[in-house]
Amino acid sequence: MLTIDRPEYGDHFSLKHFSLLNALLGAFNAAEVGSPGYVLSKYLLEHFDELPRLNVYEVAEECAISRSSIRRFCQAIGFETFTGVKAAAYEWQLHWRYFVDYANEPGFDAYLSARIIRMLSDIRDVAASRRVHEFVEELHRAREVVCLASDFSSMSVREFQQAMLYGGKLVHILTEGSGDPAVLDGVTSEDLIVVVSVTGNYARAAFKQMRTLRALRVVLTTNRSAGLDRLFDRVIYLSQEDLEGRRSVYSKYGVSVFFDLVYSQYTRRYLASEAVRRSLEPGWHPDDGVLD
Repeated sequence: MLTIDRPEYGDHFSLKHFSLLNALLGAFNAAEVGSPGYVLSKYLLEHFDELPRLNVYEVAEECAISRSSIRRFCQAIGFETFTGVKAAAYEWQLHWRYFVDYANEPGFDAYLSARIIRMLSDIRDVAASRRVHEFVEELHRAREVVCLASDFSSMSVREFQQAMLYGGKLVHILTEGSGDPAVLDGVTSEDLIVVVSVTGNYARAAFKQMRTLRALRVVLTTNRSAGLDRLFDRVIYLSQEDLEGRRSVYSKYGVSVFFDLVYSQYTRRYLASEAVRRSLEPGWHPDDGVLD
């Protein structure tokens, strides 16, 4: 396997262009089958591990697509040229460690169970802290709430967005694949920005476009080594240990659990009023309205 040095995220990426892998997957999932975007994204994903050795002439021939079409595709996913795409080839090794090495733990079932139990204990303690109680108050007070997350964490954030709608709060979501960064142009000191960055990498990349914003900036992370406390107004650590740059159960499950506990506090504090209870129709049962 090729060994490729990884540049610092903050020097090369931004909140909308954080991962070549995510950009290619986004293009592949969104493209019409047979279109140039579909053919190119499919080819590059299937040859990701060979990316340093590919050249634009070979790719154009293999995909039966012009070099100008390749250039337009690269620009559409956030890179000026095909050379820029190749410069992100180190991601293959990075994501190999993130996905394969994580799951290749001996006795993975027992390991996973033990880590989830510890995670639940950690996040329960975090949710009971004064800092999180204040976060719930800030969430309620904020004129606008914007959640920033990489595509890896976006599922949990989108579910939280749906839940908060029933609390009378429409949350903006900005990820690599969706949302318009222009939403940040209008934030004021009355607003709240929440950055979900379990490993800390996305927070460092996104901060470049947040440094001058007047809104309260809060980051959720397990990375205690990234100096995030110097970049953000509040840091909420989801774990007791430092999990810098590593995939963990906090990445996949922890964010969902955290937002569930935050939403529980929010509903009990601000929604469990007599007026809300009266608004529920008599005879309603949870199974009647569950969307799967």
